[in-house]
Amino acid sequence: MNTPEIHSHLDALAALPGISACALADPETGMVLFMSGGHEHMEPLVETATDYWRLYTRLQNHFDKLGPLQTCAMIHAHGMLTLAPCGTTMIMVTITHRMQIDWKAWQEEVTQIAALMG
Repeated sequence: MNTPEIHSHLDALAALPGISACALADPETGMVLFMSGGHEHMEPLVETATDYWRLYTRLQNHFDKLGPLQTCAMIHAHGMLTLAPCGTTMIMVTITHRMQIDWKAWQEEVTQIAALMG
């Protein structure tokens, strides 16, 4: 795992317009491995957001006909929380403050980080 390169890509992801912060987390434990951006409550939000992912994991057989989950987005009154698989065992948690995000650029950074994670 190339930690400086992961940090570099996380910083690039967090710098995209409309993104407040992002983090790489272990969905099993809720532990935050890497984080970037300026959201004041990011760490507890990421730890709690992994519960969304565990719920999907527990119930995924109900969604089999739709295929594997690629991205999960929850729109709240003051921001949007987006979860996506990143590598084989981690998830990317992104908090945005508006919906006009360059999702292609977001996906490119997440894909780069996933490749570094293995």
